[in-house]
Amino acid sequence: MLNSEENSRVLVNTFDALEFDALRILKHVTMVGIGPSIPTIFLDDDTFRADMIEISSKNSMDWLDSKDKGLVIYIAFGSYSETSSQLMEETSHRLLKCGRPFLWAIREGQDGEKMEDKLSCKDELEKQGKIVNWCSQVEVFKHPSVGCFLTHCG
Repeated sequence: MLNSEENSRVLVNTFDALEFDALRILKHVTMVGIGPSIPTIFLDDDTFRADMIEISSKNSMDWLDSKDKGLVIYIAFGSYSETSSQLMEETSHRLLKCGRPFLWAIREGQDGEKMEDKLSCKDELEKQGKIVNWCSQVEVFKHPSVGCFLTHCG
C-alpha cells in the first residue's frame, strides 16, 4: 500500500510527446504513456482479440468504399466532450457549403437523445454524407477515401 508521500502511477494509452498535462492536476498520480496501443483486431495476426466494444462499423466502411480516394471529411468531436448545439449547427452548414462527402460520428446525448435530430438541415446532410453514432477510428483513418479529419483537438 502506498502512503500519501508516494506517487501512484497510471498507465495511459498515449505517448509522452502527446500533451496530457491537463491530467497531471492529480497531485499524487504520475501519468505514464505506454502507447499508442492499437487494438489487436488491426494487427496482421488476429489470433487474439480483446475488443472492449462490439459495435459494427460495417455500414460506415461500406459507405466509405463507395467514395473516391481522399474526398471524405471525417468529423469526430470526441466520445466524452459535450459539443454545443451552436457548434454542431455551424459545422453542418459549413459541410453543406463545401459540398464534400463526409462521415460524421455524433454520439448520443446523455439522455439517449439523437443529437443529429436537432440539426436544422439534417435532410440535406443525409444526402451528402453519413452520420453515425459510432465508428472505428482506426478503420476510418486507414481508409483511402478519407482525406480530412475535423476534431475538437482535446
